[in-house]
Amino acid sequence: MQFFFLCLTANYQAWLFIVILILVPSLPLILSALSSGGIEIGSEPYFFPAYLGIQIAVTYLLATQLNNGSLARRRIWQIILSLLIISGLVSARVYYQAETWWNKGVSYDNFQVSQIIHRSPRPLLISDAEGINYGNIFSLSYLLESTARLKLVKNQIIPKIPEGYTQIFFFNITDTWRQKLATQYQAKINLVYRDEYYSLWELSKPRNSRQIIILPRN
Repeated sequence: MQFFFLCLTANYQAWLFIVILILVPSLPLILSALSSGGIEIGSEPYFFPAYLGIQIAVTYLLATQLNNGSLARRRIWQIILSLLIISGLVSARVYYQAETWWNKGVSYDNFQVSQIIHRSPRPLLISDAEGINYGNIFSLSYLLESTARLKLVKNQIIPKIPEGYTQIFFFNITDTWRQKLATQYQAKINLVYRDEYYSLWELSKPRNSRQIIILPRN
């Protein structure tokens, strides 16, 4: 509705700019999602211009209707504006209290991963800086308690593990690196969590293997 009204009443340069702002960044992503069956990882920020264009179109519609027409009509649009503001406040409150949100992408399940790590009183999380690992470790650092420690290594070398940690976790490690780690430490590395994008492993003795936990998305 707001786009139809915008195109009918605004200068063509103005509404054309809004339409381009919405379609140009998002249309290739939408077509790609239709062909592949889903939105690619990390594509959420590309929709931000479209969100901005939609907000501008809605703002234009509200501004013109609140200043034109009869008093009764303006009252109706004042009620609509009030409902939009209330909806925004409720949405912000829900977002603030949520453990995660849909736009987190590959970091969506970081809260669940942090809860598993927190089962140990003094854990150490080890990973490399390849691919999505660096960003996810950085995100996890905000969720982990001060008793947890993080260690990033380069080129998948075998890290030296200091004494004093109650549990050693490995984040999103490759099969080759995991086999080298198991051989070096002479212990099993068991899978404790896996989602669509990454996995969490723990170093444990062969007799102390644990059940794999698979946490579905909400």
